[in-house]
Amino acid sequence: MSTDRQAIETAIESDSQRARSIGISGTPGFVLYNRQSKKAGKLVGAQPYGRFKSAIQQVKNT
Repeated sequence: MSTDRQAIETAIESDSQRARSIGISGTPGFVLYNRQSKKAGKLVGAQPYGRFKSAIQQVKNT
């Protein structure tokens, strides 16, 4: 196995482990984070616009 391939596979596995640790087990997965309030949320899977809008509003409200 080439070094480039190993590096890519290692990076993918690291990202996958991080996603699983916060409850994201599928794609697409989105993490919403408000740096000011430190509120966070997530959406997993294909979602309609209304779900994104609602999730963003929840994270924005402080």
